[in-house]
Amino acid sequence: MSLVRVWNKVLLMGDENVGKTSIMLRFSEDEFFEGLIPTIGIDFKNKVVQFPQHSMEMVYRVWDTAGLPQFRSLLSSSLLGSNLILIVFDVTNRRSFESVRNFHYPLAQTCTNAIIALVANKIDLTTSRVVSTLEAQDLASELGIAHYFEVSAKENDTRIQQMFENLGVVLWIIRRASEGGFQQESKRVCAIT
Repeated sequence: MSLVRVWNKVLLMGDENVGKTSIMLRFSEDEFFEGLIPTIGIDFKNKVVQFPQHSMEMVYRVWDTAGLPQFRSLLSSSLLGSNLILIVFDVTNRRSFESVRNFHYPLAQTCTNAIIALVANKIDLTTSRVVSTLEAQDLASELGIAHYFEVSAKENDTRIQQMFENLGVVLWIIRRASEGGFQQESKRVCAIT
């Protein structure tokens, strides 16, 4: 039985040093590097995940955006065509958590068709944690973000893989339900107007 190939553009956004690049590398190549330099502009990786139970394979085109303020102007063009947007913060950095609203606000205005998820990274640093699970869940609820995940790009566990797979299945189910069938490219994308 051949699998239908589904393409999705995933955008990682958040402040600098929250671990966006590390999440992308852990998912796409199952690697982690200490002391990565900040992303300049945009980087991306592809990964194919098979879902035989749904008779499809999903190609995740994961875009890693720079968190440094001088590169924020690139975000609006990066958003175009995104099916899934992950706003990432560092649980040991309150400022990165407080910045979530700044990243979410323009999305709420322009990306009403994309799925947005809030991602708490660096949960392995338990003694340095300053943002609780409950506090992050409350913010997600307040902002109308239905999907919240806690991950550690450093730890080699399955949380990151499961997050991408869970969100991929959500995209697939929504696509099937809303289109009454299947289209190669999702209509559920961020369109900048």
